[in-house]
Amino acid sequence: MSAEQSHSQSHFQSHFGAQFARREDEFASASPAWLAPVRRAAMQRFDELGLPTRKDEPWKYTPTSRIAKAAFLQEPRSESGLSREDIVRIFGEPAADCSLVFENGRFTRSLSSVDALPETVTASSLAEILRDDPDQVQRSLSVRADSLTRPLAALNLAFVHDGAFLSIGSSRDEQSIELLFVSTRAAGVANLRNIIRIASGANAVISMRYASDLAADASVEDVRSAGDYLTNAVTSVELGDNAELDLISVQNEADCALHLSSVDVEQQRDSRFRSHLFAIGAGLSRSEVNSVLAAPGADCALNGLFLVGGTQHVDNQTVIDHASPHCSSRELYKGVLGGRSRGVFNGLVRVREDAQKTNAQQSNSNLLVSDRAHVNTKPTLEIYADDVKCAHGSTIGRLDEDALFYLRSRGLDERSATQLLIGAFVSEVGEAIPHELVRAHVERTVAAKLATVTSSEIA
Repeated sequence: MSAEQSHSQSHFQSHFGAQFARREDEFASASPAWLAPVRRAAMQRFDELGLPTRKDEPWKYTPTSRIAKAAFLQEPRSESGLSREDIVRIFGEPAADCSLVFENGRFTRSLSSVDALPETVTASSLAEILRDDPDQVQRSLSVRADSLTRPLAALNLAFVHDGAFLSIGSSRDEQSIELLFVSTRAAGVANLRNIIRIASGANAVISMRYASDLAADASVEDVRSAGDYLTNAVTSVELGDNAELDLISVQNEADCALHLSSVDVEQQRDSRFRSHLFAIGAGLSRSEVNSVLAAPGADCALNGLFLVGGTQHVDNQTVIDHASPHCSSRELYKGVLGGRSRGVFNGLVRVREDAQKTNAQQSNSNLLVSDRAHVNTKPTLEIYADDVKCAHGSTIGRLDEDALFYLRSRGLDERSATQLLIGAFVSEVGEAIPHELVRAHVERTVAAKLATVTSSEIA
């Protein structure tokens, strides 16, 4: 690490240390008494861990220099004046029973729709819960500092202010909720904390969609003038016995965005968790999904697609921890990279000693549509049990020239043929989304990004 990089990272830590010291009294007066020591311990832990560097194995292929050098505003401005029409323009028509809208990390009730929920469902802002009923989230936020191994998650806890709190009670009816996170030109830093609880026997489809108010066709000058902003989101998910959750995450932020997100899941007996992650935006993004199968019969499926071009950098980190016997997991991540983009996939399936009768499958396939694109992939099995069925694999390749020739010979131009082949390659991930309206939105978003990536590669 160069002296300049070391200085930038030290500046990053001192910057947030000063921000925390300046606001500690404010935090103490505005939060429940039990949260103040949690914040202090988390900030101390962040100081101990420091900003990651490439010497840290999980960050080996992702530079943090852009994060370290950025001069962030810790607190974004208040509501930016977005209207309901703006939300529809950015995210499309509503695709769920209710929606919670967050502007620059702050809940905006006037743009949200939470009136149609049954009594068994609570959908609220974390800031409101901390103000009105903090006991509901004390267990989720009272994390031991020495258990925090990710520095940016520690930073998130130190500055936690708002996010979504969802509690889905037992019901046979499927609940659909969307969380819409929009960043504006005044975004600064948003430390979002989401807490999702699915009670025993409950069933839910929750979509988390991150976007910017910059138009999809914004000029390079507009993007640059907006300035960098950082989204640092941490989501904790608790699944009760026989609970079921489909969690759809769509990251489609502007090129000036730095997007860091992690989803931590704990699954109980016979629960079913399915993650559908789509990373197509942001100049630099890193998405982590970690699931612990803590009781027999739990089932986990991680589906992901990263589709990037230009100079984008996208990093995907996953951990499936088989901590109990008779559990199953499937993982399918696909990447499409154009321009001078960079991609990372680092997936770990861990089977603990007592987790006999585990069935785990892991696959990562990548398609390079440019000679200048690059991807690093590392699927990993870590097995300590002897009665298991596990497999993993990875591929990196280019479009099949014979298939392209066949389509061209049938009258398609090069761009149409390319888009058709790539569309077929990525479709498997989108088709796994069970909710029709959400799936349609994701497919439109992916198609628009795919057109952008392919048009830049074909004159």
